[in-house]
Amino acid sequence: DVYKRQVSFTLTAAPGQARVDRLQARWRGGALSGAARLGLGGVSTDFVLQGAEIGGLGLKAGGVALAAGRLDLRASLAAIGTRPAAWATSLSGDGRIDLRDARLEGFSLGAVANRARALDSLGGLVGLVEAGLGGGATPVASAGATVKATQGVLTTRDLVVNADGGAVDGAGSVDLGRRALDLRLTLRLAGGGLPPLGVGLTGGWDSPTVALDANALQRMLADRLGVAAPPGGKPPKPADLLRGLLRR
Repeated sequence: DVYKRQVSFTLTAAPGQARVDRLQARWRGGALSGAARLGLGGVSTDFVLQGAEIGGLGLKAGGVALAAGRLDLRASLAAIGTRPAAWATSLSGDGRIDLRDARLEGFSLGAVANRARALDSLGGLVGLVEAGLGGGATPVASAGATVKATQGVLTTRDLVVNADGGAVDGAGSVDLGRRALDLRLTLRLAGGGLPPLGVGLTGGWDSPTVALDANALQRMLADRLGVAAPPGGKPPKPADLLRGLLRR
């Protein structure tokens, strides 16, 4: 039963403050250990969570939901104030997040890889992200990132995801107070010797703006059609690609 909780800890209380030590608990099938300090000025905590099942927690962004997965998390954090709204804008510290045996619903990396392998026109580039967001799911074997929190902004530079359909690495930030994100991802699609595909996610995390950087795929398509790329490595113009298609 992933919802069964078994908790033990030592509590020390004084006027305006409390301390929790030697916390040991079970949460969603995982083991939680740590300590915390709470006072009128804020809160701080050091904890380790291992093997918690996070499916069903409602974790999602832009219509993509984390539907299943086992989470390992360790963190040392502090925040100012006594309310969650204040914590969201003052959270500082660092930690490490690792995920295994997970599943993303609402996005199929395999569908993006299949569409990319079948590209035969410039117009097909436009539908790459739409192919992934057209439904389906992505099984994720593992994912991980180190995270630094500064005044409520979580930053990572080493996000790595290994999933069906390819791998993803990236960097960026999530602003807890503004409920916004700014992420730059590189999709390394499986099969066919495909070049990396860049994806940018910016704005509110409920409905972020998606920007596609398909320059490398455009150059691959130009080579396939026998259209020479202009000097400087810039992608060919749509008209050149169209002429290449008509010559085939």
